Amino acid sequence: MSSKNRPMTRQSVISRKLHTHQCVSDWISDLETMGLFYHLDDAPETIITYRTGKRLFTDSEAQIMTDQVCEAEIIAGSHNKLWDLVPLDCYLGNVESRSNTDE
Repeated sequence: MSSKNRPMTRQSVISRKLHTHQCVSDWISDLETMGLFYHLDDAPETIITYRTGKRLFTDSEAQIMTDQVCEAEIIAGSHNKLWDLVPLDCYLGNVESRSNTDE
């Protein structure tokens, strides 16, 4: 069953099992949909939500995200190849949301 057919919760997205390139791409897309996508080069425990000034991830979520990014890199074949799996919408969504706040 595709991730699109299951109800998404914050925890289910953060801790989703990753097995294939498509799983990684879907996971990243779902992170974006839920407002949890960040630059994967950054440490998740350092990500601050602009609107609240609070951390995006709890300590336990940050550890899971660190592990997930490592797993995604293994599936992709390297850190650089991981970026090939990031859906274009994630980039465009970040650009659009920034341009909307600049008006």
